[in-house]
Amino acid sequence: FRLDNRGGNGFLLATEACNGYLPHTKHVQLGSWARGYRYSRDILHQLGNNASGWVDWNLALDSSGGPNHAGNFVDSPVITDTRNNTNSDRFFKQPAYYAIAHFSAFLPPGSVRLGVKGVENSQVGPDAMEVVAFRRPDDKVVVVLINDRLVDMPIGLLRPRLRTAEVEIRCANLSSTVTLEPHEIKTVIFPCT
Repeated sequence: FRLDNRGGNGFLLATEACNGYLPHTKHVQLGSWARGYRYSRDILHQLGNNASGWVDWNLALDSSGGPNHAGNFVDSPVITDTRNNTNSDRFFKQPAYYAIAHFSAFLPPGSVRLGVKGVENSQVGPDAMEVVAFRRPDDKVVVVLINDRLVDMPIGLLRPRLRTAEVEIRCANLSSTVTLEPHEIKTVIFPCT
């Protein structure tokens, strides 16, 4: 990816992302969509704030969350099946794997991040809709959105709830209204020039 004119000509690479690193948390959580969602939000946020790319700490680890050079145990987008000391060639693609694959599928090398009107710190609007946009080498524009819009809540409620969001996307003379359910990630491709 190349930076738009707001970011200059530098190269920023978001590195060493992982889940399951905190003490007293389960290191590997097979099938955790919450961790996959966390990856999607982090990738979008980093790319929206001038990162040229995003790299996982360990793309593949065994079922205990190791080994790695730091000697700690964490979760990973791909987990190899090492349970019961079997020499298995089975592996599990975690939701975090699909988060990485989603961005990779829609943003080929040579894509350039575009400015999005009203976006500050990768969020647009008062309700924290996260968005990033790119022009691909084929001149199509890709917009990735994540719905983190909070419901208006009374003070004292412990767990905020999200609400459905509707966003209008405009590119040149094309426009589309996109509806996102809570925690939904949606990618829109425009053939605008």
